[in-house]
Amino acid sequence: MSGEPTRWSRLRRRFSSAPEPVAAPVASPPTPPPPPPRPAAPVIVLQASHIGPAHTAQGLPNQDAVATITSGRWAVVAVADGLGQSGPRSQEAAQMAVDEVIATLTLYLPEGDEDVITWPNAAHAALYEAGRAIERTLWEGQSDQPAATLSCAAVTVDDDEAVVSWASVGDSPIGVVHADGDLEWLTRQIAVNPLTPASPDSLPRHLDHFVYGEAVLTPGDALFCCTEGLAEAILKHPREFVAFFQSAFVAENPQERFRTLVEDPQASQRDRSIVAYGWFGEDISAS
Repeated sequence: MSGEPTRWSRLRRRFSSAPEPVAAPVASPPTPPPPPPRPAAPVIVLQASHIGPAHTAQGLPNQDAVATITSGRWAVVAVADGLGQSGPRSQEAAQMAVDEVIATLTLYLPEGDEDVITWPNAAHAALYEAGRAIERTLWEGQSDQPAATLSCAAVTVDDDEAVVSWASVGDSPIGVVHADGDLEWLTRQIAVNPLTPASPDSLPRHLDHFVYGEAVLTPGDALFCCTEGLAEAILKHPREFVAFFQSAFVAENPQERFRTLVEDPQASQRDRSIVAYGWFGEDISAS
C-alpha cells in the first residue's frame, strides 16, 4: 500500500505537469494615420483661367485674364473680368488691366529686407495706370468702350505670418481658405450681397470706388482672387471648392491640379478665373 501512489499524489503529478496557462495576446496599439501631405514649397502661387460655355457657344474668346509675379519675399497676383459689347476688345481690356497692375505694383515693392508697402497708395497708382491704359488704347475714337473689374494683392512673408495687402474694383472677389477649411470672404460685396446685379463698378470708370484692406495668413492658409463666374460656383458649392482648392497645393503637380478647378463646364456658364497664394509656415529668403 505504501509503495502505490496515492490519489492525491497522482493528481499532484498530473497538475504539476500541466502546461502553463497561455496569456491572452496583447493588442498592438493602433497605427497612427500618416501625416497629411506637405506642399513641395513654403510658398506656392497658382493661376488658372477657362472660357465659359456661354462664350464658347457664341464664338467669343475668354474675357478674363490672370497674372502673377514673384520677387524675393514678395508675390503679386491679379485677376480681371472684361466687360463690353465686343468680346475681343473686352478680353484686351482684362489682359491690359492685369498687366498694368502687376507692372505698377512691382515698382512699389520694397527692396532688400523691407517688408512694408505703401498701401493703398500703391494700389491706387496701379489701378489708375490700368484704367488709363484701357482708356488710351481701347476708347479713343471707339463707340464701344470696354472695361474690366479687377482684384489684386501683394503678399510678403514676415516672421511667422504672411501679410496680404489687397484691392478690388467691381465684383471680382477676394477670399481666404484657412488651414482648418474655413472660407472667409475679404471683399464686402460677397459677404453681404453675393452676386451683384449687372453693371458692376469697373476700370476705368470707377477708379474712386475701389476697396482695399489687409489680411494675415497663418501656416496653411491660402489667398485667392477670382472672377464672378467662379465666385458663382463657389457660393453654390463652398465645401467642394475648399476641398478641391486645398488639394491642389499638395498635389504632385499643383498647377495642373489647379487648372482643373476652373474647367468643369457645369460650374458656371461664365468665364472662370482664379489666382492664389498659399503659404505653409516657412520663411523665404530674398533672392
